Amino acid sequence: MKHYRSLVIFLAILLASPGLPAQAPVDAQELADRWTEAYNDHDGDALAALYTESAELTAHGAPTLTGRDDIRAFWASDFGEGNPLTLLNVTHTIDGTDMMLVHGVYEVVDSDGGDSLGDGGFVHIWRLDGNGEWRIDRELWFAEVLPYE
Repeated sequence: MKHYRSLVIFLAILLASPGLPAQAPVDAQELADRWTEAYNDHDGDALAALYTESAELTAHGAPTLTGRDDIRAFWASDFGEGNPLTLLNVTHTIDGTDMMLVHGVYEVVDSDGGDSLGDGGFVHIWRLDGNGEWRIDRELWFAEVLPYE
């Protein structure tokens, strides 16, 4: 009887608690589009805000950059090279409850003439932060497009 009463009290408390907030499904292409919009607006602050404080970025074999400030500076220096527009196309994702691995391809074009400035592949690891926002924690850019089957 004592166990039954304890179980009833436990269940009553559990049912009365607010529990974890429901997380709306997230679309990987929509996350990539957030990055694309900030980059193409040449908005370093908006772009940096998409990253975790301790994010790491590796681009084309260069040394890894760590932290929002270094990543902001990297992308700001990239904005002026040929007035680029970058397009991201997500090709594969692996979803978790608080982390998402995103693979895709990118193309960089000159916004004035539409000439191709480059293309390749990217990998993002997005993490769900304590405020319920998805942010890039790890990022890799490479010139070769991986052959996905």
